Amino acid sequence: MAPLAVETSGVQGLLSAVLTEAILLPGETHVISARWDEEAAVLAGLPGADGRILLLPRAVHHSGTRPAIGVLALADAMGSDDSGQVQRARLFGLRRVEVLTLARRGTLLVAEVGEVDEGDAVEADVGRLLRLARRVVRRETLASRSGLSPELGDQSPSQLADALAVELGANEGARLTLLRATKWADRLPVLERLARPRRTRLVYPRSRRHQSSEAADEQLPPEIRKAVESCLDEPGGTTEAPGRVAARVLRELVWEAPPAQPVDLARARQLLDDSHSGLEEAKRAILDHLVVLEWQRQRGMPSSAGPALCLVGPPGTGKTTLAAKVAEAMGRRLERISLGGVDDVSLVGVDRVYRQSRPGEIVRRLRAAQVHPSQVVWLLDEIDKATRWSDHTAIPVLLALLDPSQNSAWQDRFLDGARLDLSGSVFVTTANDLDGIPSALRDRLRCVEVPGYSPAEQIEIGAQKLLPKLLRRLDAAGVVEVTGAALDSLVLDHPRTSGCRQLEQRLQVVLARALELHMAGGGQVTVDRPTATAWVPPERSLGIGFQWQVGRDSWAVASGARSVGVGH
Repeated sequence: MAPLAVETSGVQGLLSAVLTEAILLPGETHVISARWDEEAAVLAGLPGADGRILLLPRAVHHSGTRPAIGVLALADAMGSDDSGQVQRARLFGLRRVEVLTLARRGTLLVAEVGEVDEGDAVEADVGRLLRLARRVVRRETLASRSGLSPELGDQSPSQLADALAVELGANEGARLTLLRATKWADRLPVLERLARPRRTRLVYPRSRRHQSSEAADEQLPPEIRKAVESCLDEPGGTTEAPGRVAARVLRELVWEAPPAQPVDLARARQLLDDSHSGLEEAKRAILDHLVVLEWQRQRGMPSSAGPALCLVGPPGTGKTTLAAKVAEAMGRRLERISLGGVDDVSLVGVDRVYRQSRPGEIVRRLRAAQVHPSQVVWLLDEIDKATRWSDHTAIPVLLALLDPSQNSAWQDRFLDGARLDLSGSVFVTTANDLDGIPSALRDRLRCVEVPGYSPAEQIEIGAQKLLPKLLRRLDAAGVVEVTGAALDSLVLDHPRTSGCRQLEQRLQVVLARALELHMAGGGQVTVDRPTATAWVPPERSLGIGFQWQVGRDSWAVASGARSVGVGH
């Protein structure tokens, strides 16, 4: 099965994917909005993807069924804001595709897809399909859902079968069967069964009508089971009804906490030292956090390490990586939520009474990961940039999320009536500016400074961590050698930065040029200082050359013959 020749970000055979609550069929439409991180990432790349997106049912994605069948959709209408950013798109389902691979790139879900062979049209099967379609069209009591017209010959058998499924109001189970039926003729028996006249059935008590679902609900906590029943009692009989979607979300969340895993404190210290040079204050604060959690685990006490950590420092100093090492040391899943511009709606969801109701980001992450909150380390990135609009400020939500006395009964607006216990989660936040955090929120955080690196430290980090990491990633350890003098020039001949992100970018440029020479001529390529200077020219700011005094915690600005020392 050959991958589709669809371009997404210049890569052949890949499509951005959107997970849908309902099971959609070709011929149906779906609207996505930039309000949610996953869909915003899809919309950001939509102009470069020729308007093509993969629609995949969330339930199928979570079940891990492979190969999965999705719907290739086309954006037939888009809405942009004043800056030209696409904020909303209507997607029209074109045809089935097979999902060959599926992977996450940050918040973006990317899939490699392949064509589906729907089979040749056999005259006998086409006749059955046309007779069924004519019978359905003649029904006067059936409201048109799909726009199916009497001109049946204008559609291919596959298109006609999908239109009939929509017209007949196929339920969730039938939709899933029809979506997975890659041969159009295999959909005929299902459609004929749906088209049979419905007989009047006796109305049995709820326990008999919902025997199978109630058997599954017996595993839920009593209060959650009650919330599920309340959701199902809400008006709206379709699978897309907010009440039914909320019941499905509640059933898919993990409510039973597994036994707490031990924390190897020695390994935690080793992980921190291997990933970061220096930063002793930040490492000590993290270890203090882990020590308390391990002590509580050994005593059988509820997990509560006190105030959440807040790592404060300039960009590129390794704050996010430190949080990732906390999750690795604890054997937990890391969930990163960027708070830049996030409002309260994104975190706590939208009430079911509204048309665009959806769960908040916390619930969506737990549902997608299929883990209990006690198995998660939450990284709340850039907490100093959270939205403070008076009508949708995220500050009260963050206060409740980070307060141990409140997050034990976390309330998502979409799941009204059900509360999640987040007290077992570990929260780590980051910020660039401590003054940007409101005082009420700062009181609930243990703020730890992550200082910038001196030039000598940047050179050491480049030699011992960044360069070996990049060489391993490119499998170029025996192909490219970067001399110490070249590494010095990549730090000392450029304006000062607090972090190592710019240095890593310069190293990537150097390695790319070196690999180009290797592929052209073979042999090992040695990058010395003149070569590094030629490939990454020294930068100047306002005509002033920056000269670092390596080994001292200071730097000098040289302008002509005059040199002025400035404290670090």
